[in-house]
Amino acid sequence: MKKHCGLTIKLATLFLACLFLFLFATTVSATEIKASGWVGTKTAVSQRTNLGQIYPKQDMDTSQYTHMRGRLQFELIPSEVAGAVWHNEIDYNFGGQAYQTGRGLGGGLGSDTTNLETKQLYLYFKAPSLNLKATAGINWITDDFDWIVIGNDAAGFQVDYANAGTKAKLGAYRFWESTTTAATNKVDFYMLSGSKQLSPNAKIGVAGYYLTDGSGTDGKGLLSLGPDVKNGFASLSNNSATGNKGIMAETDKYDLKSYFAGVFGDVVIGPAKLEAWGVYNFGNVDVKGRDSIDIKGFAADVRASGKVKGVGLSLDALYVSGSTQDTNREFGFTNSGLYSAASNFNFRQGMMILLPDGNDWNYSSAYAYNVSNIYEDRFLGVTGLFGNVRFPLPGNFSGKVGLGTMYSAEKRAVNGNSYMGTEVNGTLSYAINRYASISLNSAYAFTGDFYKVSAAQAASSKKGVKANTDPDNVSYTTLVLKVDF
Repeated sequence: MKKHCGLTIKLATLFLACLFLFLFATTVSATEIKASGWVGTKTAVSQRTNLGQIYPKQDMDTSQYTHMRGRLQFELIPSEVAGAVWHNEIDYNFGGQAYQTGRGLGGGLGSDTTNLETKQLYLYFKAPSLNLKATAGINWITDDFDWIVIGNDAAGFQVDYANAGTKAKLGAYRFWESTTTAATNKVDFYMLSGSKQLSPNAKIGVAGYYLTDGSGTDGKGLLSLGPDVKNGFASLSNNSATGNKGIMAETDKYDLKSYFAGVFGDVVIGPAKLEAWGVYNFGNVDVKGRDSIDIKGFAADVRASGKVKGVGLSLDALYVSGSTQDTNREFGFTNSGLYSAASNFNFRQGMMILLPDGNDWNYSSAYAYNVSNIYEDRFLGVTGLFGNVRFPLPGNFSGKVGLGTMYSAEKRAVNGNSYMGTEVNGTLSYAINRYASISLNSAYAFTGDFYKVSAAQAASSKKGVKANTDPDNVSYTTLVLKVDF
């Protein structure tokens, strides 16, 4: 009897296990899951600084490291009208700080504590009959001007409309808040844009944005903190030549309101595509106890690209205005890079040192990492011309060469110079198959007199600038292995 009882229990247990597995499989199958991403390693030999603005000096250190990054994205689709997306990222250096968690840590001996980061985590709803899609959560937010205002992760709400060549976007995002109980100490950003495909070969669009910063209403706002984890290490709102201090005094109580209005479009003429945009930035910073600060900035870009016998050619001209007044009198282009590193990641010019490299991972820097280009408390802006050639090579090889030169739009106060440098770069890539590739990338920048400061000029500076009589040229070389899936 006991034997039969035991057998009955085992059969019942097996039946229940099979039932649970069936129910689980049925539940899982009701939700479609799409996965995508990539994993890669980058070995670098570089004179670029780790993050943010490069300030070339004499006898710069050369760094050598191997970095690994993995990005995995999962889209969960329980129905045709709703779903959610989780996009994660894992970063670490070979040999770096084992048994510690944090961005870029955990790759040393005993490598089992690598940090998992969230890039995007949002839900979405669709209204197919209205051609609408709404999202809420952390998402990748980009502007309509090659990310010169914003190109970064941010939490907020967004509604997109798309129908028959007409697109529109409305978004509201929270960049920062000191406390959930304060109604004023916040940094918010709002976007409204729309575009129309006029023909298969022509498109035009308009956009308006609003940035409001109330973090300084009680003092110690984000623009006065300097490098600080509270604002995503916004070393872009200050400058390395004067100790990375904030552009507002710590005691300043301020309220910033900044507006952007712009137009963008493109047209295809024969084998060539012409793209252009322009955006005007205006507003003010109300500072308690003294005159308000005006915000005046303008940015524009014209790009021509095309293919001739399989060879891709592009020429890009960029202009971002500066100011002759220091930050106590006038602000220039007040993009999101004032609040977090790499938040205005303008990279389409194809540079690796003068401007941000679009293929950068954890370590990323440039002469003008933020095109507001702030030195000695002045928004100097940039102006430059950049060309690139991409071409196929025998077998599965391909190549790219680039050349660019850049100036500040306004002369630097300490020395009256504006020539920032000239860069030449190249890439050799080999496609193992459609999913795997190897690339060798290298760039060299000839440093301009913008960075030269004599002993006499340093002594006469009221901003604490140090002498920099013979700044080095800057080099950057990487070997990248990558698998996409």
